[in-house]
Amino acid sequence: MQEYTRRLPRLATSPMPAISAVSGAWEFIFSNASAAGWLVAFLPLLDLVVGQAQAKWLLQADPLSLSQAYHGAAMLVLAMVLISKLRWLAVSARGLLPAVVCLGASLLVTVVCILAEGDLTLETIVAVGQVIYWLILFLAVLSLASSKADRFLVLGGIVVAGLYASVCVIYIYFTAGQDASIYEKLIGNAAGFATAKGLTGVLATAGLVGLWMFRTRNRPLGAAILLVCIVGMLLTYQRAGLVGFVVAVVWLAWWGLRNRSRSETSWAMFGAALLVAAALALLALVGTGGLEQKWADMGDLEKAGSGRAAFWQVALTHYGQMDPLSKVSGIGYTRTAESLERRYGARIHTHSDFLDFLLMYGALGFVGYVAFHACVVRFVLRLNKSSSALAAGLAIYIVMLSQAFFTGQALAPSVMSCYLGAIACICATPDQQPVQRAGMETEGR
Repeated sequence: MQEYTRRLPRLATSPMPAISAVSGAWEFIFSNASAAGWLVAFLPLLDLVVGQAQAKWLLQADPLSLSQAYHGAAMLVLAMVLISKLRWLAVSARGLLPAVVCLGASLLVTVVCILAEGDLTLETIVAVGQVIYWLILFLAVLSLASSKADRFLVLGGIVVAGLYASVCVIYIYFTAGQDASIYEKLIGNAAGFATAKGLTGVLATAGLVGLWMFRTRNRPLGAAILLVCIVGMLLTYQRAGLVGFVVAVVWLAWWGLRNRSRSETSWAMFGAALLVAAALALLALVGTGGLEQKWADMGDLEKAGSGRAAFWQVALTHYGQMDPLSKVSGIGYTRTAESLERRYGARIHTHSDFLDFLLMYGALGFVGYVAFHACVVRFVLRLNKSSSALAAGLAIYIVMLSQAFFTGQALAPSVMSCYLGAIACICATPDQQPVQRAGMETEGR
């Protein structure tokens, strides 16, 4: 560590600061990161690769899909990491434990009640497992976050995953065009995945993490990361993630204007300016026809949000007709999907995490999910108001909330892992002076 610290002045004056920053960071990571940190850092990228393979070849590990089998195995490994590292959970993060336990317990109540009725299906078990996966990962990352090297490594893994996804989107957009489009009348792709719903969440998180990591030194590297992710987001034409990202950047700009120290907050203003510039340049290149067509349904309440307004109403109507026990404990994924199929004509979930939890896991699950969100917000807001960690953590939460409300992400463990992993690593330690690592910074002791 001392040898690495002595190298900082030389790295800072290097004619190639971005390369020097990466080189110095790798040296620090190799010297200090744990095996568990490496494992968790690789998960975001591995999630994407497995998702692409699943979408292309529809691989099965009967009775599960490849993706489901992979997440089941990864959940067991993460559980072992959590058990071994739980004692290192920071005091500031222990307030999240009751919320996680209560949410997990509400899911267990649903499983027990459906099992008692003899109607428990594999679909419902998998849906519960997908939520348990990101709850365990969140606690595991919080436990790892006591180490600066592990914290830095996990954030780097999220950035790499976002860059990989964005490069896939851009490459497919300009090489395959309409042939690879997920839409009928406009060009927009999902980077080889079955859907792009959660992809914008990964891209937004990676872009914000990159901007924050390089907020003081080597800002061009952070700008490049954010720019690549912004282009990828725009070319998916996914509205929920894009709206969340725009609101997050507006929050960063507002936070930057409110704080007196411009040298400490200029990164946030820079991110807002870069978003505007990138959006204008890309629209000049590809035109506005795709955006206009994608947003054209907002004038029709029945079709608004690709039909979300309609099946949200269906979901609420069905909940009102459920028996008292089901209203409390929920009906699971299978019954929810069947209800929407009967009433709306498509076998889908409600496309809103809050309504999904209300129907699938009942009032107990809904309250547990809302309480979990409240605890995450409290975890972020405990930091000093002038802290860059608070600004970045809340920006990522805004993206997560937008996606949760408008399209539903709780059943996408790979996406939730990026949100919660980033928030844990950025906000896990008490707000103190930034610790500089060759141009990349973390808040902490």
